[in-house]
Amino acid sequence: MKHLIFKVLIFIVFILIIILSDTPYLIKVILSGIMLFFLLPFGDEVFSKERLTRKVKAAFVSTATFVVLLYLFPALIYKDALVLSSVEESASFFYVVLFSSFLGFFVYGLPVSLLSDWISIRFTYRFAMAAFVHIGFGLLLFQFLYILPAVCAVVFLIVDEMLRTKSITRLNN
Repeated sequence: MKHLIFKVLIFIVFILIIILSDTPYLIKVILSGIMLFFLLPFGDEVFSKERLTRKVKAAFVSTATFVVLLYLFPALIYKDALVLSSVEESASFFYVVLFSSFLGFFVYGLPVSLLSDWISIRFTYRFAMAAFVHIGFGLLLFQFLYILPAVCAVVFLIVDEMLRTKSITRLNN
């Protein structure tokens, strides 16, 4: 009971922060939904130590992969190729992209990935359902951020599936 009260109090504090911010309405709804996700009564099937460790590793690797992809394919951000005029501008761009993608993968991607696991476990074609959930949530932000959230969702899904396959192979041997 104490644990539930603690979770509800944290939920209320974060919802107040979200509601009082200047964030666009759709983003407020999405962030509130993410907060609500952690109040749901999931058992150990979702919040196991192995699964959470894998998801955190996937978020770190996905952040690094995404930042590298943005440097290799700058047209993902802009329709025209990105041209940075100075070293300082390039460094500041790198830090902004790194921080925002890190935040996005951990605040948005991690709960979505856990929700995806919880949903996809119940389906015969688990990977197809997981891909649908990941990409679907990535496309929720499509209007605001061009195609980047969908690319992030695909990167996170691929990295997580690779880590999942690796851990299953390790358990079978």
